[in-house]
Amino acid sequence: MITGELKNRIDSIWEIFWTGGLTNPLDVIEQMPKAGIQHGIRYEPLSVRFQETKDKYDAVTAEIAQRGIRRREFGRFIHSLESLPEMVTEFSEELWGSLVDHVTVHSKDNIVFTLTSGMEIKA
Repeated sequence: MITGELKNRIDSIWEIFWTGGLTNPLDVIEQMPKAGIQHGIRYEPLSVRFQETKDKYDAVTAEIAQRGIRRREFGRFIHSLESLPEMVTEFSEELWGSLVDHVTVHSKDNIVFTLTSGMEIKA
């Protein structure tokens, strides 16, 4: 036998069915799939919209995190430059290697230097 809170919940659901004109338990069972379809039709666009918005949010959050990482890396690089005993006046392979992440050659006239900070310099 069902008692307590569960019985109260079931009774309140049956009250909704009764006031809606469904008095036969078989009619209620028959209406369940239709209600589910109507629910799906109503809320599927909202679900899709939510997922699209969540995906955009995740992409923006990842970009913000990536920019923070680049900012910290660039800050460390600037700190290392500032801690040098004298101003840099000539080419240093070690300094160059710590500054440049990679170089992309698209063509003879289109070369892009990507620094460890994420900054790109087109040469």
